[in-house]
Order: sequence, then C-alpha cells, then structure tokens
Amino acid sequence: MSAPAPSLAFPRSARLLDPPAFKAVFEGGQRVGDRYFRLNVLPRDAGEARIGLAVSRRADRSAVVRNRIKRIARDVFRRA
Repeated sequence: MSAPAPSLAFPRSARLLDPPAFKAVFEGGQRVGDRYFRLNVLPRDAGEARIGLAVSRRADRSAVVRNRIKRIARDVFRRA
C-alpha cells in the first residue's frame, strides 16, 4: 500500500477573512508589483503565511474572470 496523498485543501487558517485583517495589510504593509499585479505584504512574527485576495473590476469586468484569477493565485500560493 502507498502512503495517503497529501490534502490539497486550502485551509481557512491560511486565509485573510475579516476586514480588519485586510485593513492591517493595506495600511501597514509594503507594496510590491508592476502594472498587472500588486502585492501588499505584511510580515508576521510567527506562524504560517496567509493570503487574502482582492481583484478589482479594472482587471476584468466579468466576475467569472476575476474569480478565476483568484483561484489560480490561491493554487500557486498553496503549492509554494
């Protein structure tokens, strides 16, 4: 028998979920990016990295496309 496959789930503990968490990153973090992609980064003292995604309508007016962008970004983060 082979070992069980690792879980590919994206746990809630790895997500920024509430407005105060987003606000802390947007106000106190560093901005890194270019014309197409911007990261707001706020270093943490300890614990695992977390991600919160906000894709504006300027990226695409279609919610379907914006959700696809977020799914791809979450998958890249999860696999890193």
